[in-house]
Amino acid sequence: RDADAAGDTSVDVIAAGLRLFAGASIGVALNNGALETQVGTLSARAGSGGMFLAETDAVTIGDVSVTVQRVDTAAALSAVVDATQSDLRSSAALTPIILVAGGTITLTEGSDADGVAVQGFGTSTILLKSGGGIIAHANADSVASTGRISAIAAGSQTYAAGADIISTNATIDVEATAGSITQSNTSRFVSQQSIRVFANVDVTVGYIQATANVGITATTGSIIDAGAFGA
Repeated sequence: RDADAAGDTSVDVIAAGLRLFAGASIGVALNNGALETQVGTLSARAGSGGMFLAETDAVTIGDVSVTVQRVDTAAALSAVVDATQSDLRSSAALTPIILVAGGTITLTEGSDADGVAVQGFGTSTILLKSGGGIIAHANADSVASTGRISAIAAGSQTYAAGADIISTNATIDVEATAGSITQSNTSRFVSQQSIRVFANVDVTVGYIQATANVGITATTGSIIDAGAFGA
């Protein structure tokens, strides 16, 4: 966890890529010690305490591996490798995945080719909050079994082919505060509860399915069928 005082904003880790793995938690609640980062690519796995991450600017969720040279007592070198890790994932119920970024959040499937970029376990909740946009590349899903998912961007959000948001039994909230939300024709937002899609400009709809209710708002723009473009 972040060793600084509660409420601090000093950066804890600066790197091209950051690979995090914790059996318990990564950071704690944002007002009490999120791990502050300034990295290009991020992958994180957390256990019983979930993860609370505050990124300074833009970040890509993708592959990260680490190789160092270990020095032994004879001054010989040997490689020590933390193998490639993808995605943001929790491995225990009731463990949140919280990522707040000052810039655009880009989601990629990663080399594990599992069709997921962010996955909460069981009742784990997910928050992706961006000071820029959110871009989900092909097959880069955000999935929670029975946890709520919120994807909130100051700018626009774009979901490429097969990039889905799925919560088996909880709500989904997707908002572009000052921009548009654009789904590919094969992007799906699916929940057995309610789904809210809110954009200041346009909403381009691929596929949205809820057992309860769906709200779609395009405050100053239009609600558009993605199929009309063959996207």
